[in-house]
Amino acid sequence: MWDLTIIEQAENIECLDFLDHKLRAHFGQINGVFARHTTGSLHYILLACKPEFKVKTKELVGSAIADVIINYYKRDYLKDNLILPIANEIDMQAFIKALTTFDSAYDKEIIMKN
Repeated sequence: MWDLTIIEQAENIECLDFLDHKLRAHFGQINGVFARHTTGSLHYILLACKPEFKVKTKELVGSAIADVIINYYKRDYLKDNLILPIANEIDMQAFIKALTTFDSAYDKEIIMKN
């Protein structure tokens, strides 16, 4: 069996929910193991599959983690560090969404390589 554990802090539960949504069906299709567990302030996703599904599963997990980095961490970084004279919150959120999406394919390529 090939296995992997993803650990996240409680304040980032949204990221684990996203990964859960992206990965759970795949593990059901390949008859793999997918479990979530919480201990204190840490949340875990535990994954396991037969060796013949390892390559495809690693690609899927890597892609899902790259999406988390782009859609959550990049967004949060921009929210925390952009200082612009945009008074309207909706306009600011739209601008941050546009920046998050801009070059996301290239961002994902870089993340997947690393």
